[in-house]
Amino acid sequence: MENEKWIRKVYQFYFRKRVDLSSYSSTTPHKRLEGQFGRQRSVKGYEHVIVYLQLSTRIDFEKAKHFLRFHLLEWVKNNKDFTESLDIFLFNNEEGKLLHNGKSWTRFGGPKVPLLKFIDNTVTETKSDNIRTIRQLYPVTSLNNKYIDGQHPNNKDLLIFITDMEGCEVDDRLTEKLKRRLNRMIWIKLEKEKDVIIETRKIPILNDSLEKITNETELEANINNISNHPSSKKYLDKSDFYLYYRTSDPWINQGMAKPIEISGNILTIADDLRMSFLRNMGETYLIPVDRVIELKNKLLQLNIFQIEKDYPSISMDGTRWKLSVKFGGRSIRSKGHNNYPARWKQIVDAIEECIKYKNKTNMKGVQIMSNGNQIKLLKKVNLNVNLLNILKNNPPKWWENMKNDKEIVIELRSDKSKSYIDCYYNGGCILGGLNCDGKGNFKGKIHYKYIPIKLNNKGDYVKYNFKNQQIDLNHLKPSIKDLNNFDIKTISLIKKQVENYYPNNSEKGYQYKFIQKDPYFIDSEFQYNELLGKNTRIDLVRLDHSVNKIVFVELKLFGNQELFNSKNGKKRNIEEQLKLYNDFITRFKYDLREYYIDLLKLKKELGLLSDEVSKIVSNNELGQYSVAKKPLLIIAGCTQKWIKNNAEDINHRIEKHALGCYYFGEVNKNSDIKEGRNRCLFK
Repeated sequence: MENEKWIRKVYQFYFRKRVDLSSYSSTTPHKRLEGQFGRQRSVKGYEHVIVYLQLSTRIDFEKAKHFLRFHLLEWVKNNKDFTESLDIFLFNNEEGKLLHNGKSWTRFGGPKVPLLKFIDNTVTETKSDNIRTIRQLYPVTSLNNKYIDGQHPNNKDLLIFITDMEGCEVDDRLTEKLKRRLNRMIWIKLEKEKDVIIETRKIPILNDSLEKITNETELEANINNISNHPSSKKYLDKSDFYLYYRTSDPWINQGMAKPIEISGNILTIADDLRMSFLRNMGETYLIPVDRVIELKNKLLQLNIFQIEKDYPSISMDGTRWKLSVKFGGRSIRSKGHNNYPARWKQIVDAIEECIKYKNKTNMKGVQIMSNGNQIKLLKKVNLNVNLLNILKNNPPKWWENMKNDKEIVIELRSDKSKSYIDCYYNGGCILGGLNCDGKGNFKGKIHYKYIPIKLNNKGDYVKYNFKNQQIDLNHLKPSIKDLNNFDIKTISLIKKQVENYYPNNSEKGYQYKFIQKDPYFIDSEFQYNELLGKNTRIDLVRLDHSVNKIVFVELKLFGNQELFNSKNGKKRNIEEQLKLYNDFITRFKYDLREYYIDLLKLKKELGLLSDEVSKIVSNNELGQYSVAKKPLLIIAGCTQKWIKNNAEDINHRIEKHALGCYYFGEVNKNSDIKEGRNRCLFK
């Protein structure tokens, strides 16, 4: 068989991407000992060449075997000074495991079964030739002890994927590791009676167009089946659709998460007390029929009925999950522990996308609360009417003092049950949960650590005492008889207490100094808690008048270890954080825009905006603003030497997920999206 063009292309990539390795040579003269031989020397090559060969009837195995035996195996370097290993894995069997012969091949040796015979035997014996997901990068029974330690594949290995034209997909757990190996990765599409296609520096994917054709008939049947329920009809029953999803993470919510159950188009969020007689005591919602149809179609596209029944893990802790899906006469029940199907993130995202359109119902299925066809992602801040009227028209002295203190940041909050006001100094909440009842009686609290006296308190927070437009803590023992309505002297004592926990040179201290100096910051400590156990929290939100954008900002102090590509306990590193924020903002950008337009209007009513932002609201210019899809990273406290040593690496790691990165020494008065000294913007 002639040396075809595609083989020459692989050959060029193979030899161009070789790395410098250290090898002991017994024949090389010693540098310092005359007449002695043997020393370490540098060689070009790979530690391992790893081939992943797909089991598919479409692949031209004769051509694949010829390439492996008469080309690739000849390229592998073998001599008495240096040996490269060639590992060939076929994927997959019914359990999703790689098939191998238990030993690496070299040019002069290998397993007892010859290479070509091993491939022939495996192809013949494999019952399923269309399992298209790679779930392992190396078999559990390792060929080399280094694999047990997770040392391979590493950046000194060459990875070769051989598939048919439809391709394959990689389990979500492995994607991040492969992204770090792209420089030495080649994908060969080798199908019978078709031209060979070579792609370099690319992780294999499943051809979506072919997948769409495969599922087209099934999707059409699914839609026709649902058409028996016209869109004007509000309910589906359990036979039309059923889904149950539950997850538990020991590091979130004490290991408990609320199960999600969709029966027909009725959503139940259970209380998870594990008592069968309380099963129907959870929160119940109605989902529009068309949203359930969309979820069904999406799950079909994600091959939901082809996932495995169990995804076990050898670790003792970590996330556990269960998923049951039933519709169209088919069903699947699956579970896992720290291990997931391919496209797991897309499956969970599809469920979340569906349930965000929920409408509240009572236990008989009668709708009692509706907000059109859609419940907003973020609950609109809707302050108590009495609270709003009092603070606008007859504000207490303590409120005026709080507003007039330029170091105090006042934010409007909303959760599932109510809206309220929080007041911060350096990140410490000194007046939290401010609200009032129908009679105008105020309620609020403060963390006991911020009270400038020693206090034996069983809880974290203590309540303020409000009376006759006054505020005090005289009900405490020992008592603080008079807060003097937060006058300058009293508030300074509280500030000093807060600084014991959040000093001015801390990350929180810097964060709130940015708010004080830059008038366009409009929110801080943005937080959204999703139903499926995910929490999103972003430091700052800014209105950028130069580009008409609402920009989410993450702030780090230069010494924060999350900047240096390492994990700090259970905290995410900076790449993971920014990717999470990027995904969240992109997915919900329209909801976020509407949320902040409403919030700014309400803040203006209460006089909580800077003159600059208040002018934008008054001139009805907010309609021109949209949400920037990517967050901005600001690193504070930097020296020029630190920037020189670290900026290039940080920029390289975050450029896919961030709008840009600003390196500031002290707090900057302007964080507009524009190029400048120590300001890096990414495409």
